[in-house]
Amino acid sequence: MNGNELKKWVIENNIKQRTIESFWRCFEKYKVESPDEYDEYFGLFDKGSLTIWTDKIALKIMNWDTFYEEYNENHEFIEAYLKLEYKNKYIGYYSLLFNFSGETFDDYFVLE
Repeated sequence: MNGNELKKWVIENNIKQRTIESFWRCFEKYKVESPDEYDEYFGLFDKGSLTIWTDKIALKIMNWDTFYEEYNENHEFIEAYLKLEYKNKYIGYYSLLFNFSGETFDDYFVLE
């Protein structure tokens, strides 16, 4: 897959919007599952003070030394990254993993 093919795939699979929607679902779960950490980072949360943007979308091949030629979504996938800024300060990122069919199979919400 070259850069133009990746761009086309991103548009056809609505990756940017789906990643943002998935982030908000993850954020709501985080609020409930980690209330102390949530309060530490966000206190009285002001949605207008949270800026999220698509930083990059990348084709990734993991475990290169054990990589086999046939496609395996655990080794070869597309990763969409959102950077997170709260009250004008970088606080972390959200990453959503897609197989080549456009289905999600994992995500990461990392606060730094």
